[in-house]
Amino acid sequence: MQINSLGRSSDFVNSDADRLRAVIMQTPGSERRHVVPRFGFISSLGFSSILLGEETESQHLGFKNILKKRGVQIIDINDLINNAIFNLKEGGILGEWIENNFPLMAAILKESGEITANDLVGASDRAFYRFNKYGTHNPFAKPLLGMFFVRDLGVVLPKGVILASFGNKRAPESKIARLIFSHACPLSKIPVVFDAEKEGVLVQGGDLIVYDENTLLMGIDNLSSREAASLIAKKLNKTVVGVKLTSYNSFVTGAGGSFASLFLHLDTCFNLIDKNKSLVVPYFFEKKYASNNPLLSVMRGAMPSSSARTDRLGLERALRQLIFETNLKNIGSELIKLGEVIEFVSGTGEQIETDMKLVDYLREELGHKIVYVGGEPPSSFIDQVKHLVEIVIPEVYYQAANVFAISPGEVAIYRGNTGETQKSLRRSGVKVVEFEGSELARWNGGPHCMTLPVIRGGN
Repeated sequence: MQINSLGRSSDFVNSDADRLRAVIMQTPGSERRHVVPRFGFISSLGFSSILLGEETESQHLGFKNILKKRGVQIIDINDLINNAIFNLKEGGILGEWIENNFPLMAAILKESGEITANDLVGASDRAFYRFNKYGTHNPFAKPLLGMFFVRDLGVVLPKGVILASFGNKRAPESKIARLIFSHACPLSKIPVVFDAEKEGVLVQGGDLIVYDENTLLMGIDNLSSREAASLIAKKLNKTVVGVKLTSYNSFVTGAGGSFASLFLHLDTCFNLIDKNKSLVVPYFFEKKYASNNPLLSVMRGAMPSSSARTDRLGLERALRQLIFETNLKNIGSELIKLGEVIEFVSGTGEQIETDMKLVDYLREELGHKIVYVGGEPPSSFIDQVKHLVEIVIPEVYYQAANVFAISPGEVAIYRGNTGETQKSLRRSGVKVVEFEGSELARWNGGPHCMTLPVIRGGN
């Protein structure tokens, strides 16, 4: 497939609220069929517990068509991978690259003389259905289920790209990101200005929001580190506004992980929707709710009874209660800190603590109007609990916060289970473009996750 070059651009992405011109995406393919549900006895496989249905591809295509109708150039990541592989082969270094990055694939290269994107992402049968001499399934490539959430791979700034580092769990995705930005012709004019893997820090693209040419907003302390924020500020001469998220490491087990997953990346709870407007999840990112969050009331109400007997069953109950109480205490502590803003100074990376949370900072320092996921919070505490339980958490779960700005004041959002957020956006003057995403949402990502803008700006 012929891929058009991006051409020259004085600046690639100055703001994530600017008009979209070109974007990298990946349509889910056969890799979604190579998913084994995660039952206890096969949890070590590391495959997803969620199966995506047959409508996955058509729903993703619906999103792509929305962008195409607005003149956006869509660059498929598989085309970029295949173009990069072709260039490696032409340069005589494909075998070396495979040995260094996907060594099991060397057998396929030897057998057929070629490697394709479908092999690397775990979509091809020849890479997935491999067996050892005992007949045990031994795939050369597990399905890269997160690849269609391409935002995680990095973020493009005015003068180049920041490449992510996931750690070992998603290392193949990091390798593919480095492949396409180093060897795919359409991306050849976009230099790598910060490689998190080479710097030895953790960064994921969903935690990075380009505010303007001099400022990044960045989720920290969960999947992206403070050390990364400091290094980016220092090496790229940008102010990095760090926003504290909830760490999985703060919990013993169980509900804490689910709580942390609601705020997995910064873009799951906050996004730019216009030059001076932001969409934010209520209750968690404002200082006034820090010590009186309605979630704590719900959590306390769910606490197991303390009247456990001293027999074996009672000991098990007591253990569950201890775990729950520990998680509740940790959640309370995390809620106080969640959303706190730490500035990392441009050129030095020095950390400056503020007394603000994200919403306070957006209003007071940036002059933003705030639009809330699920609508404006009620005034009474009882109504706030009801609002949180019945509207906010369900809509966050279905990625209502993970909207994608197509142009200033125009956003794409999933159709289902986001109704109150859509009303809130429209009341604020934002144009809402909805599309069906019930299958796409199953893997805990939304429109913003599925896009990696490479050019924004202009009329």
